[in-house]
Amino acid sequence: MNQINFRIDPEEMAIIKKIAKEKGISVAELSKQALKEKLRIDRINLAFQMLSEEKVGFKGAWKISGLNYNEFLSEWVKKNAYESIPVDLITKNIVDAKNHDWESLMKN
Repeated sequence: MNQINFRIDPEEMAIIKKIAKEKGISVAELSKQALKEKLRIDRINLAFQMLSEEKVGFKGAWKISGLNYNEFLSEWVKKNAYESIPVDLITKNIVDAKNHDWESLMKN
């Protein structure tokens, strides 16, 4: 795990402590939840931007987004996203399929 440190003024800290106490969680947990919620939209946008730039595929975008599977599929549909598969990979898979010993799979 990594750690993020930052400073805030005493008035803000007092408010944060009160909110954390009311929720029954630590200041650290409250800060973590607040940061995650604030970054939610940015993570989703980054995931689909990287997908459109072909820097990641479906699974990579899903992981970056931080969404569960159903939420990710919903965003996929909303954004009319698609996954580009490089031509080199398609060609390699075709060659591999043609060269595969399919008869060995048919034997008992």
